[in-house]
Amino acid sequence: RRVAGHEARGEEVLDAEWEEGDEFSNANQKSRAKKSVLESLEKSSGKSTKRAESILSGVLTHLTKQPDFNEEEVISDNNREKISYVDRVMEHASNAVKSLKGKGGTIPKAAARLLTGFSAISIPQDQAESDDDEKMPSFK
Repeated sequence: RRVAGHEARGEEVLDAEWEEGDEFSNANQKSRAKKSVLESLEKSSGKSTKRAESILSGVLTHLTKQPDFNEEEVISDNNREKISYVDRVMEHASNAVKSLKGKGGTIPKAAARLLTGFSAISIPQDQAESDDDEKMPSFK
């Protein structure tokens, strides 16, 4: 069987290893690629959002194993901001705990009580665990 040039190039790409590569040379090229991926996802998932989520999650899991893949580039801007915020909060909390430990490496009881109290009021609770009738803030 004789293989057309574009098919042969497609096979070469599939056989090659992932690499960082370059951005698309123009918006039209990127748009065609996006349309092709979306059409394939629609066919594979039957336009089921649950199936699409599962497929995309699997694809991302696979791609994150590649050293040059930046997972943050495929997260929505809104979620990227939330993740950045949580990262900053965790960093500040870690620094606070380190400063409370001091040189001895242990947290004094008074500092531990303060930290426990602060954590209790600042860590979001699940709606089911909440005794309040008020709606708890959500990152959704």
